[in-house]
Amino acid sequence: RRRDQEAAMNYIRDMYKQQAMSHEKKTKSVYAHFTCATDTNNIRMVFSDVKDTVLIKSLQEYGVL
Repeated sequence: RRRDQEAAMNYIRDMYKQQAMSHEKKTKSVYAHFTCATDTNNIRMVFSDVKDTVLIKSLQEYGVL
């Protein structure tokens, strides 16, 4: 159990979610992706989620959403 990869990933993801919730009164989106730098398809998904987050934040700031 000490080397349980899934448990470690869940622990790290939950730490980030808890951190996001404790610093803001409103809910923040947390996109959890576990990958290695050589997994190009997963890296594409990460960058897509980052672009999505930046776009939504900008549209909200300008009152479009």
